[in-house]
Amino acid sequence: MLAFHGDELDPDKVSEALGRSPTMHARHGDVVTSSLGMGAGQAKTGHWSLRTEWGADQAPDDKIKTLLTSLTGDTRTWLTLARLYRGSLVCYIEPAGGRQALRLSSEVLADIAARGLSFTLIMERKAAEQVLDR
Repeated sequence: MLAFHGDELDPDKVSEALGRSPTMHARHGDVVTSSLGMGAGQAKTGHWSLRTEWGADQAPDDKIKTLLTSLTGDTRTWLTLARLYRGSLVCYIEPAGGRQALRLSSEVLADIAARGLSFTLIMERKAAEQVLDR
């Protein structure tokens, strides 16, 4: 997931700058509902996020490259957005079990850094009842 956060964030301007609409967005103070549809509240800060799903057969490097190249290639635009808003790239991985590793090439890490983005990797195993519900 690619995300930007900031009190002054205008989702329309971020979309225009990146050349793509978000999957979720809000301005500071907008009324929002939880992702589970439970209750409503006000957005504590503005946000713009773009979620993509990992294909089981797709390497993380390829998925990140695909995401980043689907947006503007203008480094100045990325650095401006990163300066104005907290920009991050978050990857959620569900390990199949046992010891696993995630390898990112220096090229992809450089692409993330060149855009001024932080990178977070979250590896979490689903609870047994969640797996059985599939």
